[in-house]
Amino acid sequence: MEGYLIFLKDFPVKVNLPVIIEEDTSFTESIFLHSIEFIDVVKIKGDIFYSDFIISNDAIFKNLQISGGKFNRGVKVKGGKFERLNVVGVPEFKGSFLISGGEFTQINIGLNSPVLFNVEQSQSFLSEKTNIKELIFTGHFHKDSRFFFLDKFSKVLEFNNLVNEGKILFRNINKFYGQNENGNNVFKILNSTLGNTAFTNCDLSEYRLKFESSNISEMSFDGTNFLSFENIEKGKSQKNHKQLELLLFQLKKLYESKGDFLSALYYHEKALLLQLDEIDKNEMEKQKNIYSQLKVMYEQTGNSVNSLEYRAQELNIYRQLLKQTKGKYGEKINLCMNYFSSFYGNYWGQAALITLGVNFIFFFNLLLVFRI
Repeated sequence: MEGYLIFLKDFPVKVNLPVIIEEDTSFTESIFLHSIEFIDVVKIKGDIFYSDFIISNDAIFKNLQISGGKFNRGVKVKGGKFERLNVVGVPEFKGSFLISGGEFTQINIGLNSPVLFNVEQSQSFLSEKTNIKELIFTGHFHKDSRFFFLDKFSKVLEFNNLVNEGKILFRNINKFYGQNENGNNVFKILNSTLGNTAFTNCDLSEYRLKFESSNISEMSFDGTNFLSFENIEKGKSQKNHKQLELLLFQLKKLYESKGDFLSALYYHEKALLLQLDEIDKNEMEKQKNIYSQLKVMYEQTGNSVNSLEYRAQELNIYRQLLKQTKGKYGEKINLCMNYFSSFYGNYWGQAALITLGVNFIFFFNLLLVFRI
């Protein structure tokens, strides 16, 4: 079928039946959807669109699914309301997929073909006029795919079973469209390899992160206020602890590679302390090794305060280990005195009080002797 489909503002249309566009058809003129409401699903499985495909203001979709077809001049969404927008499967966009306005309850990008996008022409944009409640990435993104999300963002960002070989960029994301039922924005990274995914000048501090079995080692957070450790979902099971440990060590390596050693130190410390929580109390040698790593880590940064604290914990564990051995009485006495006097150089006020107390006792005894 050849031709074009236009809905004008003065003639609003309501479509109550499913609309399915199959293969072996073509539209040579522009598709312009305006003042139309689709009550049921709209599926584009095939077809060739030779000219513009435009969705403008006052168009309402319950579920728009684009899983195939060839769009020679791309897709432009300038407005409208969408309960669900699914861009999945193997559609071919020779132009750009441009979203410059509209309200979306959910956008699901699930592109599974390695030849979906052409790097010279095909890019995806979200502008500042776009409001999204939930954005989900899944599938396999080709190395020439490009996705750019600008200025506003959703309450839920989810990467689920995604392999990203292209580039995803979030820029100036510091405003949020609503919040979830718990009052937090949600950031999910589940069973995904994010590859070249970048956050530039963003504020993610309001998000709560759920992480599971993913690789984020190539991500970047330039000028971005990343979420705090307290906003990472932890759970109590051993599996959850292992997932959190995997995340923290990846963040540590990621920030090290970018030269941000303070952030790397922060996540490295959290990862080691998490390991410490998992160790049985009787495995004192392992505890000592972790405290030693923490001590050395802060020594290398010149932070003597934290280094002394972890050195004290290391020596305290060593003191307890010595209790289980014979001999080394001099070392045992020395460690014991350091423990009770100043906790290995950390509590000098306590050491001063003990010194004053001992001196007072000696002075009092001397007074008694001379009085006699």
